[in-house]
Amino acid sequence: MARHDLSDKEIPTHKYHQTKGGKNLEPRWWTVEESAIHEHLFPLVRDIERRQLYRRAANLRHARLYHNMEVLGFYAGVNNPTVFEPFNSARISINVVKACIDTACSKLAKSKPRPIFLTDGGNWDQQERAKDLTKFLDGSFAAMEYYAAKRKAARDAMIFGTGAIKFYKEGGQVHCERALIDEIIIDDAEAIYGEPQSLHQVRYVSRDKLKEAFPKHEAAIKEAAPGFSANVTSPGAKDIIRIVESWHLKSGPDADDGAHAIVIDGCTLFAEKYTRDFFPFEFIRWTERVTGFFGIGIAEELTGIQIELNKLFRTIQKAQHLMCVPRVWFQAGSVSNKNLTNEIGYVGTYDGAPPMFTTAPAMPPEAYQHANTLYNRAFEIVGISALSATAQKPAGLDSGRALREYQDIESERFQIFSQRYDDGALLAAKITIEMTQELAEDDPHYAIKAQDGKSIEELRWKDVNLERDQYVMRCFPSNILPATPAGRLQTIQELVQAGFIDRENALDLLDFPDLEAFMGYKNAPVEMVKKIIYRILKDGEYQTPEPYMNLTVAQQMAQLAYLKAKNDNVPEERLDLFRRFIDDCAALQQQMQAPEQDPAAMMAQAGLGPEAQLQGQPMAAPEAMPTNELIPNVPGAV
Repeated sequence: MARHDLSDKEIPTHKYHQTKGGKNLEPRWWTVEESAIHEHLFPLVRDIERRQLYRRAANLRHARLYHNMEVLGFYAGVNNPTVFEPFNSARISINVVKACIDTACSKLAKSKPRPIFLTDGGNWDQQERAKDLTKFLDGSFAAMEYYAAKRKAARDAMIFGTGAIKFYKEGGQVHCERALIDEIIIDDAEAIYGEPQSLHQVRYVSRDKLKEAFPKHEAAIKEAAPGFSANVTSPGAKDIIRIVESWHLKSGPDADDGAHAIVIDGCTLFAEKYTRDFFPFEFIRWTERVTGFFGIGIAEELTGIQIELNKLFRTIQKAQHLMCVPRVWFQAGSVSNKNLTNEIGYVGTYDGAPPMFTTAPAMPPEAYQHANTLYNRAFEIVGISALSATAQKPAGLDSGRALREYQDIESERFQIFSQRYDDGALLAAKITIEMTQELAEDDPHYAIKAQDGKSIEELRWKDVNLERDQYVMRCFPSNILPATPAGRLQTIQELVQAGFIDRENALDLLDFPDLEAFMGYKNAPVEMVKKIIYRILKDGEYQTPEPYMNLTVAQQMAQLAYLKAKNDNVPEERLDLFRRFIDDCAALQQQMQAPEQDPAAMMAQAGLGPEAQLQGQPMAAPEAMPTNELIPNVPGAV
């Protein structure tokens, strides 16, 4: 029975230092002619796989530990035997590996790190573009379902040590997908320091899909050998072709040796120069090794404990079946086996000593205690608390503050992984932005639909694009409010107590927890003044202050902008606009704060006498006559 997708028997018999045509193999495949890349690249990848069969065996072992079943290969149906004995049908198993991985994944991978674009001393226009660029990236991530792929890659990192997300362009859009880490081929000698220059991805694709993607090479695709060996049981395996996609990074900023190629056995489907200084992949590692590219996963850390638990529970299960059954002992000849019945009200007789009923213990208590200790120790090794593992509150932690302290202590255990998890989102943003720029070169009207609070808007790339030296990226959570109702209520209560939000807005946040949209309204006065200052500096346009503005804030910000502009030798006409705006804010404030004076006092200040004051005062209207339904309201009637 084949244990690996690629065994020694499945490897072609030609020598790896030569091509099929007998030519010497060139490991520097990016230096050969494009039409001959497949002659060197395809056998080179086979050679690396042959030397790294240990890594595939380790990946299969870790997959078996997680799935708790005999995983025979990573591709469904291609290596399964035609007849096999059902496994795990009667064996009890306590899968602590899966329990730890699922708990860690649900705790850590639920967050959605959001890259934010920040300007470094930028003006108002650049700040607005940075905000729109952040929204544009949010829309791109949502369209490609980035966070769903990231969760799968995080789980792969916990199982295999390393998870991967691949980014690519197709149909005029940027896409991403979880890449099976077993398909990533990297030479160990190149990756001693974790930064290889070449990376290969091996995939198995149907002939029809390849013909559709590369119609110029339809004949070569039709004649290509199947990707799997002849003993594969799947009937559709003959129409699956093995392809190799490879990237080689530039040797330096001014070098021209970057390359990207897609080959099959017998043909080069695609080849181009590769100018980026990174691979189109985001890699997530649970724990980094001292040397090498691939990381260490939870399954590898807990392999010994899981194997020991399997042995213990298998022994306990057998002992339970053999020993923990009721037994009846009686003197020979005193009782017949026919007397054993479950009949209600049965009356039996016996001669001699009465029967003795016994149930022997299956295992000593130390065996059960040892199993429980190993199970709990597995969670301690990973760093998962009892609160997360069992979804129960530890005894003694009753207050919300104590629970948060407990969770903070646990979160520090995963801080390094969380940083790598967030940094991966920054790399994903960088890859997405560069691919978007390439797409926008072919389509000047390239746009993305992004959600802004409760509405959706369309953002065009040319309206949000910023030069690389005009912004920096930082990663923040997508929403600071917790997901649970209790945690959300507690956080909002703290914000209310601090005076950041009022009661009415707090109730709205409980219904629709969009704190960013709420802060957009709260910051509207400052943003309006920034816009006025920007127009004065850039275009020399003046906007009169309004009574509805926060005039105090507007005057302070304008004074600071005026002083900075004067230090920067801004033209005098622009400085006059700042002075005018500051004076108008002060005058408007004074006008709004002036108390209303009594008309009599105003006339007295003007030197008018009491008669004139009385003439200037309005006369009181006579009181209306009383009316009654019985007396008609006729003028002059008494």
